Amino acid sequence: MNIMEEKYHDWFEGFKTIVSEQLGEGTYEKIVKDCAKCKSITSDPEMAVCMKELMENFDNVVDKKEKKSGVMETMGYYCFQNHFLERALQVKDKSNGIKEIIKNLNQIIGDEEYFKLKGNTIVAKFNKCYCHIGVQVAKEPIPETYCYCSLGWLKDLFKVLLDKDVKVDMLQTIVSGGKACEFVIHLD
Repeated sequence: MNIMEEKYHDWFEGFKTIVSEQLGEGTYEKIVKDCAKCKSITSDPEMAVCMKELMENFDNVVDKKEKKSGVMETMGYYCFQNHFLERALQVKDKSNGIKEIIKNLNQIIGDEEYFKLKGNTIVAKFNKCYCHIGVQVAKEPIPETYCYCSLGWLKDLFKVLLDKDVKVDMLQTIVSGGKACEFVIHLD
């Protein structure tokens, strides 16, 4: 198995585990049953096509938005824990107060103003999809359900940075047809 194939395999194993834990054993099989494009994936474009099909099936099989978002937010939690936790802890350790957290977070991600403090909220806006699983190359919109993964990632990021749970709203995402990935993090 090459690195790309392993990356996709790991994503599917995580998705299968979380779906089974949260929605029941047979639900994963119902979701992937008709996903012909997900049988063998070796590139990001193939993964993007698969993810569109998979999320459409997910939306059709699971009718409650809270259940779907719960699965995908949990995926975001694991992604954050595995790929960004150390950098978040660095930001937290060298920051004193919310303004420094925002400044240091923007610097560690790429010296742009991705996060802006606006009253009791933080607006997070990205002009490209940063998902490492390949969906950013999608030629057609992927259902918004997928992007609850990013919402979960942001919830966990700010829980670590602020030592408290936060509410996050998704305003738009690029892979689901938006002009940017934009979220609002509520501080109170």
